[in-house]
This record gives sequence, C-alpha cells and structure tokens, in this order.
Amino acid sequence: MKRFTRILLGISLVIFGVFLQQGTTFAKSYWHYSDSATNGCRDVEVVFARGSGQPQDEGETFLELQKDMSMAAEQAKMSYRITDLSYDAIAITPGNALGIYVSAGEAYSFGKSVSGGVSRLKRYAAERSASCSNTYWVLAGYSQGAMVITNALSAFPEDRVVYIMLFGDPKLYLPEGEGFNPPACRGENLSSYRVYAPDCDTDNGLLGARKPYEYPALVGRYGLWCNDDDFICGSSKNPFNTSGHTLYEENGSIRDASTYALRRLNYLKQHRAILSAGIDVRRQGDLGLALSKSSIEDGLDDEDKLGTVLAQLRMTERAVNAGEMISFDASSSFSVTEEPLDFTWYVDDIRHDVSGPYFDYSFDEEDAHVVRVVVTDALGASSEAKARVTVGIEVAHPADSPVPIDIRAVRCGEKRVCVSWVRRRGAAQYLGLRINDYYMGHVDVSNEELVIDDVDFSNINIAMGYMDAGYQLGEMQDLVIEGAVEAVPTSASLPWWRVLAIVVLPFCCILLVRLLIKTVKDIIAFRQ
Repeated sequence: MKRFTRILLGISLVIFGVFLQQGTTFAKSYWHYSDSATNGCRDVEVVFARGSGQPQDEGETFLELQKDMSMAAEQAKMSYRITDLSYDAIAITPGNALGIYVSAGEAYSFGKSVSGGVSRLKRYAAERSASCSNTYWVLAGYSQGAMVITNALSAFPEDRVVYIMLFGDPKLYLPEGEGFNPPACRGENLSSYRVYAPDCDTDNGLLGARKPYEYPALVGRYGLWCNDDDFICGSSKNPFNTSGHTLYEENGSIRDASTYALRRLNYLKQHRAILSAGIDVRRQGDLGLALSKSSIEDGLDDEDKLGTVLAQLRMTERAVNAGEMISFDASSSFSVTEEPLDFTWYVDDIRHDVSGPYFDYSFDEEDAHVVRVVVTDALGASSEAKARVTVGIEVAHPADSPVPIDIRAVRCGEKRVCVSWVRRRGAAQYLGLRINDYYMGHVDVSNEELVIDDVDFSNINIAMGYMDAGYQLGEMQDLVIEGAVEAVPTSASLPWWRVLAIVVLPFCCILLVRLLIKTVKDIIAFRQ
C-alpha cells in the first residue's frame, strides 16, 4: 500500500510539473544595489535563491523582493546590495519529477541543482564576509531556493544574519499541523517561525520535513510563508490545486517579509553606535527607555522595540507664484506598529517650529526650493518625504470648486488596469494618481490613457484627482475597476473528462499491457 501511494504521488508530481512548465511567465529585471557605500561593502546584503525554472534576475518573485527590500533598506538609510543567486534552479518536468519525489530532492538532476546552489552560496558568503565583515545579511528562498538557503546557513557569520524568509518551502515542517484535529486548528503550539500558513492542517512539505526546521545558531530569525493551495509546501495534497505556489509576490507575502526585515534593520541602524561603544545610554522622551549593550543585543528579536515608518506627502511637486501660500499635507504617513507620529518640517534644510502633519508656507524668493518632512514614531524609527517647489512661474489656478472627473478604469489583462478619460475644456492640466494610499505621481491629461501593470486585484484601490498647472491637487475620487473580480485557477478550470483521463490513463495503460500479454499467452497455448 505504501509503495502504491508513493507511485501515485510521483505521478501527481509529474502532472504538476507539466502545469508548472506550461503556466509560468516572468518579467524583466536587473541586479540592484545602492551607490551609498565605499569599497564595495554595503550595510546589508540581500541574497535571494529563486525557485524551480525561474530565470536569473527575471523571475517575478525576485522582482517583488527587489522592489520591497530596496524600499526597506532605503527607509532604514542603509546601503545595500540585492543579488539573485546564480545557480541552475532546474525546472520540474515530467522527466525528472518522479526522481525528485523518490529521492526527497536529494539526488538526480534536482539534487545536483540544489547542491550546486548551496556550494555557490557558501562560496559567495565566505568571500563577502571576508572582505566586508560588518555587513548584515538578509536571506530569502522560494521553493527550490528555500532548500538552497537553509542548506547553506552554516557559511554565514551567526551574529550578522538579520532575517531568513522562506516561501513555499518543499521541506516545510509545522508539527502543530500533524494528526487528527491538530493543535494548529485550535490555535495552540504554533511554531515561532510560522508567519503565514492559513491551512491549519499543513504539516510537512512535499519532499518531507526538515527536522529541526531552524538552524540551531539562528533560531528566532526565521519567517515561513505557505499559501493555501500550495502543493509544494504541503498545504494542498491535490496536484491539480496548485495556484497558491505562484502567488507569493501577488498576495503581499514578500512585502510582509520585507517589513519584518525592515524592522530589524531599523533597530540595528538606530543602535549600532551604542553597540560599538558598549556603554549605557538613556533615550530621552515619553518612553524613557534605558538601553545598554546587553539589552540591545537581547532586543534584536524583541518586536516591541522595533518600528517602521513611511512618510508620505500628498504632493511632491509644485509650481507657484511668489508670495503665494502653499499647504503641505503629510497626514497619509503611517507606522506599521501604529505608534504615534511626530512631524518635523524643513524648508531648504532650515527647520521650522511647526508640528503636526500639515504645514503652510509662503515663498518670497523666486528659485527652486525643497520642503522636507521627517516623520518619527515613539520607538525612534523615522522616514522622510520631499517636495520640490518652483517659485516665480506665473500660474493661473482654476476655480477652487472641484471639476467632476469622468474616468473609466477597466481590467485589461491578468494583472493590468487600463484607465481612460476625456479631456474637458477648462479642466486642469494633470491627473494625480494614488494606489492603496501611496501617492504615485501625476500624468498629463492630454494623454487620455494610463496603463497600470502588476496589479493585485485582491487588494487594490485606485484614486485620481485633477491637478492645476502648479501641481496643486484637488479632491481625489476612488475608481471602480470594471471586471476586477479575479478568477482563481482551480481544478474546475479543466473539463471533468480531462481530469478523469489524466488520473485513470496510467492505470488503463497498465491494464491494457497486462491484457495484451495474457492474450499472447492464450494464443500460444492454443496453438500448442
């Protein structure tokens, strides 16, 4: 019976390989790093190991991680390098799927791909750590890449690894999901590294559990994400229900993981000087928190002391007449820890005695100016946003009353929204765009069309508003996206007779061969 089960699962993996090979597409990307470092050393190195069949530097998962971790490092004001590890990342195909399953990913072509990636990552870690001993590391692995990352951890300096993020790990281990009515379904005994695994029955990955799951020297620095309907990390036992395995860049998992990493990077940035000095320091303020070297080292895993802030200005560019009063609005700034925020305003690097998210200012000197707001939470995390102001341009502002916006937004692709409008006489010159509370910039109304790519339709809000020639933004209007209901692929997307044929065909072939052999034997016996 066990042998039959393993054969059936092997056939299922072959089928999954066919779907994965045919159904995956990727976008273009480039190796990414900051230029704010000397001698080639960065404050933080981010290494990503891609999944099976994903191309080097071009996979959608890497693109999302690159975008989110770049923002995280910049928010933490740390120089950074983000690398997509160069290794084979061999694809799962009908030709190698059975060998992958039988060997638990340890042998044959897949095993060689993993071991090759481990060797390259260990060599890279040794070289970079030797030349840049003060660099911190953030490590991320998706699918096959999760195996590469976890098998190479011994090569990294233990005190420099900040966070390890794993997505769709085929070696997942969640003991709280094992057995009938497992503890996870009662919300009990949840693993500390379990960040997102909504199916409470998820226990072992497709290729068996890694035990212990965490590298002993790095316990407490792991984060694990396993979507629903992910056949690879074990949340689904149905090889036809695999949609979850390719959704980590779309459902916010990578963004969430980057936020966790950012909180830790912020902590290190804020207290690095104290660590090197080794003295007691008392931070003045409402918290009155006493920080010593030992408390900081212990506090690396203390989420209560970490904060992440994003400063946002409603307008990032203005053109005005001399003497005209301008209102700046930073009320959309936020802290992920929901801490109270302090606002500090600067005009051309001169601090102004103004607090709160709103700032009114009149420029008399005709020139280009920069207005900055620095937003800080009660835990010390900070972020800043800037607005460019050009003074001395004759700007004729339209009437204060908002102009009705006649804009149509339509889903025009799997991840695309097409926005169109008709330019009206007397309307303003630009349209400002906001997506999910993030101000994205503006577009000239004469274009009459805007295409927004890489849209997550399960979590999207688009708003637009008219801007005058001086970039003054009027009231914004939320757009209703036509056809925004996203179709989630399931086994029902295949005709029932195809599903039945795929499952039954192997057994029919075996029966046909046995019947043919029996018929030949009967003929021979009859002739004798």
